[in-house]
Amino acid sequence: NWLAISVRLPVLAPHVPSIALGLGPHMSSVEPHIERILDRLDRLEPHLQHILLHLDDVAPHCGPLLDHFEVLMPFADVSLSLGSGAESLAIQAVDPESGVATSGDETQSPLPVLLPHVGFVVPRLRALAPLLPLVRPHMAYLIPHLERLKPYILRFAGHPKASENADVLIAYFAWMLYLPVLPRLMLVPGVPRLIAALSAALPRWPAKRLLRRSSRPA
Repeated sequence: NWLAISVRLPVLAPHVPSIALGLGPHMSSVEPHIERILDRLDRLEPHLQHILLHLDDVAPHCGPLLDHFEVLMPFADVSLSLGSGAESLAIQAVDPESGVATSGDETQSPLPVLLPHVGFVVPRLRALAPLLPLVRPHMAYLIPHLERLKPYILRFAGHPKASENADVLIAYFAWMLYLPVLPRLMLVPGVPRLIAALSAALPRWPAKRLLRRSSRPA
């Protein structure tokens, strides 16, 4: 381990103060996976700043995160886009009660808002992993509503069309997530299948217009 670390010291050097400060309480969780982390360091290094800031979320799940590394790493890519043809990810601040965008700020990385959800995703990766490549192009639209969607995500694990057309569903139905009781209809058997079928049938061109409109700050 020490030999592998010494070889990669030029890459690690800028992060040593943060590593020394943050890694101590998590060493028992991270140490068994050091070699696998170092093997992937070239790809992790651009994101180390964010990872180190969220070690409380990431460290307890080191093993499963590395097991699914190839599926998860694209979500850290700075080219994660707002649909086809967009160049950057705009993460909107959304009012938790109304669902209205309150900020139009852009960020170069989605990790600061995604890493706090690691504890939710990792125990469910067996079911969710096949859906992740499908949902990734739509993450800019999903991120503002993740907290509202969490109770229902697994209901759609067997309906990949919903993930493939997540942008359409957000465009037409995101407002319903902020109403009392109504979102719980997604827990009713058969409803996720119906929503998945609807996502493929609804016209896409009005969805693009609705998404542009809803992303404007209030």
